Amino acid sequence: MDRQRTAGGMADRPEWEVAATYRPGQQPEALHHPASVRGSGVVVGFELVMARIWT
Repeated sequence: MDRQRTAGGMADRPEWEVAATYRPGQQPEALHHPASVRGSGVVVGFELVMARIWT
């Protein structure tokens, strides 16, 4: 992640239902079969419902 970004995420393996979150100064976090992913920092209050991604 470059210095311009404050957070990020991706559906790393949609066929396996794995998402990853990236935050500055922290190791990436793998989320297995999450129902949703919630934002923090500048995207606090944002929630991505993963059922829309997995289908």
